[in-house]
Amino acid sequence: MIYWKATGFFTNVFFSNSIVGRASQLKLCYTWWWFRFQFVFLMANTAQSGMIGQIVRVVDEIKRCKITKTKEDFDRWEKSLNSFELLGMKVGFLCDKVHTLATLVFESEVAVDIKQYLEARNEHKRAEDEIKKVAAKLKELKGEAIKFAGIAGSLKHKVEKYEQKGVG
Repeated sequence: MIYWKATGFFTNVFFSNSIVGRASQLKLCYTWWWFRFQFVFLMANTAQSGMIGQIVRVVDEIKRCKITKTKEDFDRWEKSLNSFELLGMKVGFLCDKVHTLATLVFESEVAVDIKQYLEARNEHKRAEDEIKKVAAKLKELKGEAIKFAGIAGSLKHKVEKYEQKGVG
């Protein structure tokens, strides 16, 4: 059983009816405080550095933004920045930048051309993937044809012998 007993400036800690000395007690309290402080400090630094790294990543993606970015990319950036803003970080100017870019890409005169380009690009990729699948299937079928031609060629000689003997 552990309990604390106040005795002026110091307190005595009883562990199963034995008193831990004042120096040990101070050491114990200091160690407990130090670990607690280090844990909180470490967690705060980890969270802050993670948020800053995430913001830097979003900023880099915004810098490299092309007019072919999808709506999902802009939505993801906006959600990330809004969550950081809720945590107290001043990222409103980045939210404005993302909104401006999204408006330019999706609500401008070239938005129709961009949409058609993206659809054509996706269809082209789908067609190329289909060609690769068909080419692989063709290669497989050619291999099977060669295998069966070899089997048929070896059996043809035997069948001709049987026909000559009149067994068939």
